[in-house]
Amino acid sequence: MKKSFLLAAFTTRTISASILTLLASIAFAQSPASLSHREFLDYTHQLYAEGNRCYAETGNKTRLKHIIEDYENALTQRTEAGLLSQQTQDSLWQEVNKLAGDYHYLNSDEDDRSYDLAEDYFMQCLAFAEDPAHRSYQTVNHDRFILYRELGQLYYKEKRYQEAYDMIDAAMVMASNYLSPYDDDVLDILSQWAICKARVARNGADFNEAIEAIDDVVRFYGDTLSGDYGEALRKKAKILMLQQEKGFSSSSASALKCYKGYYRLKKREALSRFASMNADDREHYWMRLRPFVTDCYRLEDSDPGFLFDVTLFSKSLLLEYAKNKRLQLYTWQQVQKRLQPGECAIEFVQYEKYEQRRMGALVLVKQGSPVFISLGKVEDILGIPLRGGGIVEDAISFDDPWLKDDFYTDSLLFNTIWTDELLDAIGENTRKVYFAPDGIFHHMAIEYMIPKGETTLTTDRLHRLTSTRQLLAKAMPKTSGKVLACGNVNFDKAGPTAPSQTGEAIPNDESAYFFLKSFGIQQIGRAHV
Repeated sequence: MKKSFLLAAFTTRTISASILTLLASIAFAQSPASLSHREFLDYTHQLYAEGNRCYAETGNKTRLKHIIEDYENALTQRTEAGLLSQQTQDSLWQEVNKLAGDYHYLNSDEDDRSYDLAEDYFMQCLAFAEDPAHRSYQTVNHDRFILYRELGQLYYKEKRYQEAYDMIDAAMVMASNYLSPYDDDVLDILSQWAICKARVARNGADFNEAIEAIDDVVRFYGDTLSGDYGEALRKKAKILMLQQEKGFSSSSASALKCYKGYYRLKKREALSRFASMNADDREHYWMRLRPFVTDCYRLEDSDPGFLFDVTLFSKSLLLEYAKNKRLQLYTWQQVQKRLQPGECAIEFVQYEKYEQRRMGALVLVKQGSPVFISLGKVEDILGIPLRGGGIVEDAISFDDPWLKDDFYTDSLLFNTIWTDELLDAIGENTRKVYFAPDGIFHHMAIEYMIPKGETTLTTDRLHRLTSTRQLLAKAMPKTSGKVLACGNVNFDKAGPTAPSQTGEAIPNDESAYFFLKSFGIQQIGRAHV
């Protein structure tokens, strides 16, 4: 039975960018309608394969969106010219639908509405694959297997764990009927089955099944330093932590070992792959990968030094690469060496544990190892009532300066962030604290929230950084010269002295533009707020 274009593109692992570029230039130089049938099918096949690469390897949804648009345009032109049979049209449109589902899967990180859209597109593809009318020209079982897997991943991401397990379990049954037990697709779905089984586990026996399954995958790949081996280690670590969090295990030592193995492989991968990626691919790749790398934060105080190293790696990798054109990996020992006596470095982290978002702080002083301080649940912090009315979440969500001012007058919020345990870890004699925020702390100037009367620490001793690895950066040469300082600018207010052809006053940014232009400054852009 002939493979569908849907299946053919799924099985393509890599693609030559030069071939895609060549095919694209041919298609749009001649228009899709003028290509031969074979050229057109080659072009759509390469588009689809590139779309899958964007989805699976880099998570570059911007590039994926452009590919979908190119595919839709080409298919529409070809169809309107009457050059495609109905069967071919239907099959190719399913490729477009599948890519659209992948796009919305990625976009769901930013827009919850994309969950429903992704599910709709995947369901359309599944209905097509299961329609008996199409069985004459496509391998139904494999298409269904892929789509069940995609839906399972989507449901897992939505935390619809029972539905995810049901989908992945169905995909396992289908795969066992026609694929080798050691096929990459089977091993991948087995590892996903294991993590879903752990999510819905109700007893120790369920966890034993999950661990047995993931161990099969780990043993097969062995210490190959491959991406598949790393993923198997990560999933095993997650299963072991879920087992502990649900009360069926008391130790996190095995999970720590797995996380360290996964982290080691991901560092190596980033070093080897980032140099060949463009800036857009690097950003999407790392933003997609970071939640998996930092999942180890759920270990909390099991090995704070390891967590500090993960944080140094994850928080500023893109910034460091963009600046130096090379990657530099640092450790907490190097940061500690740079600290002076009486100085402290803090990495705040936001993570998930017990199905809840949580905040923590990794504290490093001049002597000794880092310590981990739990700061509680994010929802508890967001729910703290403010003196002026409303809660912390309102002050973060709404653009109301008066509401935000309440951040800095609320002692309950202060003590929730700068807890007694955190202040003890910093030390009473500490004269300078370097800290890097994370999660909800990005929305607050927490350096102005020091509890009054409970510590010798003061705002002027706190220094906000993007990452404490900035302490290892070479000092910039000092420069002197004139500076123009502006503050409390109201960009919407009309400026009465600004020139206007209509005689009406124009906004402040226009006034500033003409004012500076009068001094002969030619290279200046207008402000846009």
